[in-house]
Amino acid sequence: MRGFTIIELLVTVAVIMILSAILVGAGSQSKNQQALNQTASFLAQTLSQYQEKAMGAQQGDCHDAGLKACGFGLNFKKNNAFFQPFIDCASDCASSSHTLTGQDAVSGNTSLNARVKLCDVDPSNNLDIVFVPPDPQIYIQNLSWNKEAQVVICLQSDGSRQKKVKINSAGRIEIE
Repeated sequence: MRGFTIIELLVTVAVIMILSAILVGAGSQSKNQQALNQTASFLAQTLSQYQEKAMGAQQGDCHDAGLKACGFGLNFKKNNAFFQPFIDCASDCASSSHTLTGQDAVSGNTSLNARVKLCDVDPSNNLDIVFVPPDPQIYIQNLSWNKEAQVVICLQSDGSRQKKVKINSAGRIEIE
C-alpha cells in the first residue's frame, strides 16, 4: 500500500499555514488602504456638496430669529475621528467671521471610518472652510483669496500611512 508519510503531511500543513498567514496579512493591509481611499473620497465629496449648497443658494436654519445663514462650513480638528458641518450664522453676513463660533448652527459630528483619523490640518490645528453663496466665495480660516487648505487623514494604527485632501480658495478639490 502507498500513502503519505507523517513527515510529508506535516510539511504540507506547514506550507498551507505559512501561505494563509501571508494572505491574511495582505488582506488586512488592503482593508486599511481601502479605508484611507474611501475616507479621502468621502471628505472630497462632502466638500463638494457644501460648495454646491452655496452655489445653489440653499437656505440654512440658524435656530435664532435674529441671525441669518451666511454660508455652509466644515470644521476639522487635528487628531479627531470626526468633523463638524455647520451653518455660518451672523446678524449681518458682511461682518461674519466665516469661522465656527458659538452662534453657528452645528449639524452634529460626522464620523470618519473607524480605522482612520484626522492626522493634520493645515493651515492650523483647527481648520474652518466656509462656502458663502451665491458664487460661492470660499473662506479658509476667514481668508478668501490665494489660500489653500489640506486635511491629512491617516490610519489609527499607523500614522505614516496617509492621504491628503486639498482645497483652494478657487474651489479646486484634489486628493493626494
